[in-house]
Amino acid sequence: MWRIEGRPGGPGAAVLSSAPPVEAKPSELESPSEEILPAEIAFLEGRHADRATLLRAVATGRRWRVSSEQVLLASGLIAQTTYYRALSAHLGLRFARLSDRTVNWQAFAHPKGAAMARANIVPLARTAPGLRVAIAPEGRALRRLISLTARPDATRLLRNHLLLATPRDIASAVKRGLDREMLEHAGGHLARSTPELSAAAGIGLRQKTVLAALVTLCLSVIAAAPALSVNAITVLLALSFAPVNILRTAAVLAASRVRHRQGGTVALPARHADDHGLPVYTLLVPLFKEAAVLPQLVKALQRIDYPAAKLDIKLIFEAEDREGLAVAQALRLPASFQRVVVPFSRPQTKPKALNFALQLARGSLVAVYDAEDRPEPNQLRRAVAAFAAGPPELACVQARLGFYNARRNWLTRQFALEYAALFEAQLPALETLRLPIPLGGTSNHFRRDRLEEVGAWDPHNVTEDADLGIRLARKGYRCAMLDSHTAEEACAGLAVWLRQRTRWLKGWMLTYGVHMRAPRQLWRDLGARGFVAFNVLIAGTVLSALAHPIFAAVIFYQLLTGIIFADPVSAAGWGFAVVNTFNLTVGYAAAILLGWIGVRKRGLSDLSRALKWMPVYWLLISLAAYRALWHFVRQPFFWEKTEHSVSRFRLPRRARLR
Repeated sequence: MWRIEGRPGGPGAAVLSSAPPVEAKPSELESPSEEILPAEIAFLEGRHADRATLLRAVATGRRWRVSSEQVLLASGLIAQTTYYRALSAHLGLRFARLSDRTVNWQAFAHPKGAAMARANIVPLARTAPGLRVAIAPEGRALRRLISLTARPDATRLLRNHLLLATPRDIASAVKRGLDREMLEHAGGHLARSTPELSAAAGIGLRQKTVLAALVTLCLSVIAAAPALSVNAITVLLALSFAPVNILRTAAVLAASRVRHRQGGTVALPARHADDHGLPVYTLLVPLFKEAAVLPQLVKALQRIDYPAAKLDIKLIFEAEDREGLAVAQALRLPASFQRVVVPFSRPQTKPKALNFALQLARGSLVAVYDAEDRPEPNQLRRAVAAFAAGPPELACVQARLGFYNARRNWLTRQFALEYAALFEAQLPALETLRLPIPLGGTSNHFRRDRLEEVGAWDPHNVTEDADLGIRLARKGYRCAMLDSHTAEEACAGLAVWLRQRTRWLKGWMLTYGVHMRAPRQLWRDLGARGFVAFNVLIAGTVLSALAHPIFAAVIFYQLLTGIIFADPVSAAGWGFAVVNTFNLTVGYAAAILLGWIGVRKRGLSDLSRALKWMPVYWLLISLAAYRALWHFVRQPFFWEKTEHSVSRFRLPRRARLR
């Protein structure tokens, strides 16, 4: 076990007391030796850390291909303030807490401001004899600074122009200096760069005109010929189910032949590459009024099997969420975690917060997690393996989502069946058929350059995940399913579930309206198969949810009156009977089969008994669909918050950082 030593009340006392001990497998950790400690940590020996700990940090740093001090800091074995204060004393330089200094904010308006920020440099107010800067050197820059201070002629010059600070203070100062520009980029970049793919303008005038004309025509026909109109509407409702049921049937056939796949290839071992070659990975975790789940979230993220020094975890808070920020402050997070505070602006949505934090990301790969998520510890390694084995156009891999409270009540069981059907059967089938994949809102992993190329997330779309999946497909990029799971919390109460499902369906309506502004261009971008799949999957799902209660009422009435068993008297009647029979038998059977395949793959076979209640659950989805339609008209960009709790989930006591 590693440990940090220090006198009570001395510098060693500043070490993160809340950080769990870091344990490593014997095969992964080199034995201490009498080798010379590198200069970046040698000055810690005796006063701030014991020699055995420092030597283990050196061995781990070689394996991770990072410098030794990054191992200590990222693993929470020494606090940033403790390390950089000791470093400044050792080098004879001044240490500064930037909150007590005047930063030269005008320097951030210069085009090189962002570059200086990425280099951990903050310009301070101009004083004699010149411009003074604060730096938080790491790795190669730190070693170079140490070598410079060894030269007597350089020490005085460095003292006059250089202050040391912590990376966390530097990042906070950079963010304050660039807040306005970052906020404008987060909320408006997509609308400015590709307005035709942004939901900011809502539904276009031409689309509104067409919808108004159709509604007027329908009302006129109903007024003129009520009986004929009812029959026509019944036929149209039946036909609206048919494409969705055909897609479900195709998904059943494809899912029955599909084994778990990873990025379009056979699943690779979790440790396909050693720590030496792993890239820096940024995790974006948007939080809003999630103080209750924050401690469990941090423990879950600390269980991730990835080099701590190569993790860049952004906990993203809204400025008004003071309770969440206070809890995060009390947790005293290690250096791999960073609190990112998003200033208030409209729209106040999760995608805008993600866009804001993405500008501060260090990783070449980016993953999104929600507050209640519990990803498998090896998920990042599997994602790295998927990208390495996949084609260049592979831009995103989506982990499979499920629930850790699936058996809590009837609603959570139905929700779990729906997710099992979607992530274990339907989405893998879409991948096999090479069709666009509407992403889930969490546990999707991106190549950062591809994500930024398509404009990242749409801040005005309340289902930014599904929209992003379509935009990636329009650019010629692929999304694939990842052979790894993330456990979430299913909504256990009807009111919470209804708000969440309303937001999802409202976002799908908005996504359909945005991408159908120019149908011919969408056809060219997605191809014929992709265009049809988009319409069936997005529009068909929403339309069938709206039509389902009416269709069910008609079928129930026909069963009561016996009309459904009567012989059709015309060819049109026979056609209608065939469509109804298909919807009732093949359609329902396909949906139930997808759920059965999903729970079998997920290992939840005991939930199969709840499949018989799926049609009743669909009526609840229809209620949410009509509520979503009302919200779509009244407040299309309003984000209804989903409340979470972790009362039914417990992590292992020992959290490990590797």
